[in-house]
Amino acid sequence: MNEQAPVQKPKRARSPNYPGVDLETAISRALTLWQREQRNSAAVETILSHWGYKSNSGGGLTTISALKKFGLIVDEGSGTNRRARLSDLALTILLDEREESPERQDAIRRAALLPSIHAELWQQYSAGLPSDANLRFTLQRDKHFTSSGVDDFLEQFKRTLRFAGLTPGTATVSENGEESQTIDNGQSGLTVTPETPHAPPLPQSGQTAKPRAVQLPLSHGEWAILQAAFPVNEEAWNQMLAVLQAMKPGLVKEAPDE
Repeated sequence: MNEQAPVQKPKRARSPNYPGVDLETAISRALTLWQREQRNSAAVETILSHWGYKSNSGGGLTTISALKKFGLIVDEGSGTNRRARLSDLALTILLDEREESPERQDAIRRAALLPSIHAELWQQYSAGLPSDANLRFTLQRDKHFTSSGVDDFLEQFKRTLRFAGLTPGTATVSENGEESQTIDNGQSGLTVTPETPHAPPLPQSGQTAKPRAVQLPLSHGEWAILQAAFPVNEEAWNQMLAVLQAMKPGLVKEAPDE
């Protein structure tokens, strides 16, 4: 008698792991945790209650997961023994009450790019995000997002970039036809362009100071032109450095193995 093989149910499609809430919401939840627990660890069930969630609430566990992906909490244990506390990165963001703080802004940017899917997309599209339809198609084809998951992710991702001041700029073309990349920080209009020396400054709109270009040597015969309405303030300068550091994987070649 032939035995029929058991019929296997098809696996349910799932999107890749990504933060279920945006960074601003995650920091707000971290602030509540600070107000209730300070630096102390607490049972996850207790943390959920601070946020108004019931034990094992799907929305609450999604929020816990998002804070972990953003590097705002560290946890240990599992099940009923699972505990969590605020990370050093979260404390840097929460305890810095200065009106203008490059350190706090840098910490927020680092948190925004900690989720692997965020860092990967930022590296790929830092010059400017494509259309929603284009990005949605790419994420579903290459990253195996579901149709519902991709919409939730895109909304969260864009909100996080805006909150962190990492909204990608747009590609522009200089007078010699080479493509440059504008870092859109909403303040100084900084542009970094691989160029030859003596490139004329490009006009900037909405600025009271006169734009000028500063030549930076990269290697023999290669220069970059840093263009802005100088002098910029300390916050704008540090923001530019943080954005360039985040873009480094896409701009710097790895050294060949010896």
